[in-house]
Amino acid sequence: MKFTTVTQCTGSYFAVRIVKETGEVISDLKPPCLVGGTAIGMALLSGGDMAILNWRTKSITRLGPKGDEIQSINFSEFNEPIDLAADHRGRYLIADAQKVTF
Repeated sequence: MKFTTVTQCTGSYFAVRIVKETGEVISDLKPPCLVGGTAIGMALLSGGDMAILNWRTKSITRLGPKGDEIQSINFSEFNEPIDLAADHRGRYLIADAQKVTF
């Protein structure tokens, strides 16, 4: 299956659209963490979970395969998080558009 982020017709609510490799739509997930359009990064995790990065709230929300929220983590030390990936161990790698000071 493929995962893509699409804008709904209102322009203010986003969804994760799940489609088959043929392009046939299976479902749209509309978790609360996507409201407002400030979620910009997504990573597919083991077991079918996914992580969503929100640049405004500086948070990562872990969702189950059906879009249910499992966990939310805030990262106040980031300035402008812009993208998200996960490695084979399940660790998050977060790109920040501004310099992070340690």
